[in-house]
Amino acid sequence: MTRFFLIKELKAFCEKQVKNLLYPTAVQKGDTKKVERAPEVYAMRLPNSREAKKFAPYIIIQLADSLHVQNESEQPEYSATIRFIFCVYEENESEGATSQPHGPCSRSAVKTGKDWELLSP
Repeated sequence: MTRFFLIKELKAFCEKQVKNLLYPTAVQKGDTKKVERAPEVYAMRLPNSREAKKFAPYIIIQLADSLHVQNESEQPEYSATIRFIFCVYEENESEGATSQPHGPCSRSAVKTGKDWELLSP
């Protein structure tokens, strides 16, 4: 599996896992009420990092490192380090910094065969 497809599969997996989680969004100019929605999932970066608060809640999946090792007459071994960045909006900044992640945000995933599986916390 290439790095591109790894990130693409993890993005699809995360979108499926968080589609029913609702988090508050920042109130934008012209909004009359607070809105909650599921986090958007982005590969590698936000579309516009200068407006990061506007995108919250979101998850960014980044490839931090990858390694391909093949010893003589052995099958190649591949590994990758993936960084997940979780952002949720909290009006009270001091409370937001101490809040605990919920659901899949506090668990790890592992690829089993063709599918991804959440591990118990």
